[in-house]
Amino acid sequence: MGDKTKITWVQNEDGTPGHTFNPVWGCTKVSPGCDHCYAESMSNRFGKWWGQGTPRREFGDKHWNDPLRWNRKAEKTGIRHRVFCASMADVFDKDWPDGTRERLWALIKATPWLDWIIVTKRIGNAKKMLPANWGDGYPNVWLLITVVNQEEAARDVPKLLDTPAMLRGLSIEPQIESIDLTDLETTTVGVMHHQDALNGNTFWPSFDEHGKTGGRDFMRTDKQGLNWVICGAESGPCRRSFNEDWARSLRDQCCESEVPFFLKQMPGGNTRKGVIETPELDGQQWVQLPRSDTPNIAMSDLPRLKIGEVNIGEMAADWFIAFIRDGQGIDYLLGTVLPDIKTITDEAVSAERKRCAEIARNHKTFAIGEGGDVADAIMSVQTDTKTED
Repeated sequence: MGDKTKITWVQNEDGTPGHTFNPVWGCTKVSPGCDHCYAESMSNRFGKWWGQGTPRREFGDKHWNDPLRWNRKAEKTGIRHRVFCASMADVFDKDWPDGTRERLWALIKATPWLDWIIVTKRIGNAKKMLPANWGDGYPNVWLLITVVNQEEAARDVPKLLDTPAMLRGLSIEPQIESIDLTDLETTTVGVMHHQDALNGNTFWPSFDEHGKTGGRDFMRTDKQGLNWVICGAESGPCRRSFNEDWARSLRDQCCESEVPFFLKQMPGGNTRKGVIETPELDGQQWVQLPRSDTPNIAMSDLPRLKIGEVNIGEMAADWFIAFIRDGQGIDYLLGTVLPDIKTITDEAVSAERKRCAEIARNHKTFAIGEGGDVADAIMSVQTDTKTED
């Protein structure tokens, strides 16, 4: 463990094996995916560090110096190295020793030639545990969450997309049922809606002239959605069943939205693990990796960006009006609350579109154009978008 990992999706920029680094050992089971935890089984050979309130295993300076050595090598060769962080723990576990998480953030900042892959089952803890200088995300951190079924995906993926990070993804390991990432049910300001996590589109209920819902309109609330999806069957003597159609469905979903897909393992082989690593699916291996130089831009980033023209289109403008008329504010989108509009008319739509444009100009967030395809809605910024000084 450490210098070279056998985990197939942890690869350096040149395709050589990456690294693992564990600030601590130990965790608490919080998910059906934890039922047959390999890390707990391995850890128990050396001591007891699992369970809520149980002290975690700590390490000395020699251990903490390993990433600094990897960083020097990467800088010397000009080839970025990848590090799976906390394969034997969870970075957002509340039972970490005092100061350990802060030491990790400092180490990550000190190793700019390493891409740190953080995988968590506790994305709900992330915002309050991220460092004060996190900003839009450290440029060398890939933030992933583990989900194993549809319920976890619907609960946690929206939280991930709401957490600032330069690259975000899913580790669906072990996958224990079919998962649809294009239709996640979630709730915002009391309104149930559906989210496509792969392309960032959110589908909100549309309203008729009597205020009743029917059908779905959408607007884009995240520029890119997820940047990477990994999936794999459970391994080991207690492994649960896996249907390759689950992997095929995820593969197809990812291909449709041009999101890199990595199929880690499927049942087969003659080993105790009972799986084949990076198997073929439909005559091809699926071992796609994300680009580390493609940042995410979330809605929360807009006030800090110089945005080019954005076209929300007529459908999105109509949705704004219907949403407000239904008694829900959109201050979390625009930084202001638009007036209630009780009657939907062509004149009202036109007036509200103009008002939105004026608000956008005043807030230096986005400008609204006439017409246009709603698929190029609120986050279709120009390619020359730059951060302010």
